[in-house]
Amino acid sequence: PMQLKNYKEMGLVMCVKADVIPKFRKKLEALVSE
Repeated sequence: PMQLKNYKEMGLVMCVKADVIPKFRKKLEALVSE
């Protein structure tokens, strides 16, 4: 069903965000601290 597909896509997005955001924050902190 359509709903199930949406949930899977949302889960994928959450996983990607959880992986990318900490890396992005570290880069941001490195830039700010220079």
